[in-house]
Amino acid sequence: MRRYAWNRKELATSPERPGVYLVWGLLPEDLMYVGTAGNLRERLIAHLDIGDIGMIPGSATVEVIPNYFKRLKRERDIISRRKPRYNKTGT
Repeated sequence: MRRYAWNRKELATSPERPGVYLVWGLLPEDLMYVGTAGNLRERLIAHLDIGDIGMIPGSATVEVIPNYFKRLKRERDIISRRKPRYNKTGT
């Protein structure tokens, strides 16, 4: 796992492979969003450009877990356990 700053320059160095990503706010316990992607770099930059995860502060960080086979189960487990504020219930 590695963390990246929530900006284009940092996210452009994230892996171009499938995995799970966690968007963290200012505080260590402030998990804002959990998602999966077939291409982590493309998905993260798209979120940044579109601004579709809500109000992500510029000082947020993204943690990526590149793993194709376990990504969906890992996403569900993290969402059910941590209940990030921008993930919808039941998705």
